[in-house]
Amino acid sequence: MRIPSLDRKIALPLFVLSVTQIIGWGTVGLPAIAGRQMAADLKMDISSVFAGGSVLYVVMGLWAPILARAFARFGARRIMIGGTLLADCRGDHTQRIRHVWVQRDFY
Repeated sequence: MRIPSLDRKIALPLFVLSVTQIIGWGTVGLPAIAGRQMAADLKMDISSVFAGGSVLYVVMGLWAPILARAFARFGARRIMIGGTLLADCRGDHTQRIRHVWVQRDFY
C-alpha cells in the first residue's frame, strides 16, 4: 500500500502524537496499578490517590464546552500551543514550589 506524498508529511508528527497520547493516558490509569505504593510514599489515604483521577475527569468535563468554542473559533493549533505553554509554566511553578518544600523539609 502506497502512502500519498501529502500523507507522508504528517506521518511522523501523527506517530509521535499517538505515542504521547498513549503514554499520557496511561499515566491517568497508574493509580489502579501503583495506588497503594503512591499512597504510602505520599503518606495519604488511598481514596485520596484515586480521587485525583476523578477530579481530572470532572474538570475535563466542565472545561469541554468552553474549549470546544475556542477550538472552533481559533483553531486547534493555537489552542494546543497555548495549552502547552500554560502547562510548561505550571510545571516550572510546581518545580519551584517543590524545591522550596525540600529546602524547608516540608516534603
